[in-house]
Amino acid sequence: MNNIIVEDYICLGITFANVTGFSFLSGLSGAMEPICGQAHGAKNVKLLHKTLLMVTLLLFLVSIPIDKILIRFSQQEHNAIVAKNYLF
Repeated sequence: MNNIIVEDYICLGITFANVTGFSFLSGLSGAMEPICGQAHGAKNVKLLHKTLLMVTLLLFLVSIPIDKILIRFSQQEHNAIVAKNYLF
């Protein structure tokens, strides 16, 4: 594969991750903060553990299907797969 084309795929993956992925994941993480703060203040270790575990799992599951999201936004399938492979 041509190096310029590979660089384009890498750029696509990084741009998508920065604009949508990291912003979205940051928002989900921010929603967890008040719950964890309240659980920690109340010394409710079970709720703190449960919240951290659930949000970590949710963040992981949301970040997996990047290629399908790119394809839905009219990117070519090959480009989306290469971008996903670069990010993961």
